[in-house]
Amino acid sequence: MTDNDQSANSGTIYDKSGIAIVNANARIDKLENQAREAERRDENYKQRQLETNRKLMWFTGILAFCGIVGGGISIWQIHVANITAIAAQDNASAAESNAESAKQQLAKLGESNQINREALESVQRAYISFFHIDSARVLRPGKTGHFYEFTPSMQNNGNTQATIIASAIGGKTERQPTEKQFLAAQVDRFPIPLGSKSTQPVGPYVLPESEVFGNDLGDDLRPLGPLFMLSKITIKKHAVVWFWVVYKDVFPDTKPHLTVTCPPLSIT
Repeated sequence: MTDNDQSANSGTIYDKSGIAIVNANARIDKLENQAREAERRDENYKQRQLETNRKLMWFTGILAFCGIVGGGISIWQIHVANITAIAAQDNASAAESNAESAKQQLAKLGESNQINREALESVQRAYISFFHIDSARVLRPGKTGHFYEFTPSMQNNGNTQATIIASAIGGKTERQPTEKQFLAAQVDRFPIPLGSKSTQPVGPYVLPESEVFGNDLGDDLRPLGPLFMLSKITIKKHAVVWFWVVYKDVFPDTKPHLTVTCPPLSIT
C-alpha cells in the first residue's frame, strides 16, 4: 500500500512537499458510516430485546395461565374432596342404619325362631299326666293281715318320647298330706324312656287294711279285687295317694318337666 492509499483511508492527503491536507469529506463519510453502523447495531439490539421481552411476556402469560388452571384444578379437587367426604359420611350413616336394621331383623328373626320352636315344642313335646290307679287286696309274705296295694299309672299324652328322671309315691289315711309328708315320699331315680301314648306304673304304695277299716276284714274276701267292689263295710278313714314324676322331652336345652297328682281314694 502506498502513502497515498493510506492517506485516502485516513482522510488526510499530502501535497508534493509533504504537507498534510485534511480531507473533510472523507472524515464526514467515515463518521456517517460509523453513526449508521451504531444505529444499525442499536436497532438490532432493540429488536433482540423486544423479541426477548415478547418471549418473557408469553412465558409469564403461560405461567399465569398455568397458575390459574392449577388454582381451578385445586378448587375443583377441594370441591370433589368435599363431595366425597359428604358421600362417605352419608355412606357411613347408611351403613350404620343398615347395621341397626340388620340387627333388628336378626333380633326379630331370633324371636320368630324362638316362637316357632316353642310352638313346635308345645305341640310335639312329651306330656306325662296321671292315668289311673290300680288297687288290690293282698297278703304280703311275712306280714300279718291284709294289705291294699295302690299303683298309680302315668301316661305320655304327647307326640314324642319322654325320659323319666325320677318319680316318687306316698300316701296317708287323711284328707291331704302336709308339705313335709309330700316331700318325704319314696323317690326312685332311674332313666326310663316312655314313648308316645305309653303308660308306666309308679309304686305301689302299700296300706294296711286295718288302717282303713279299723280292723282286718279277715279271709272272707278274695285276695285280689278292686276297692269299689267292697260294700257294706264301714270306712274308718279316707286314704289319699300322691305321686310326682320329673321327666325330660326330646328337644335339646329344655328344662325338666314336673307332673304332680294327689287323687283321693274313696271306698263305698
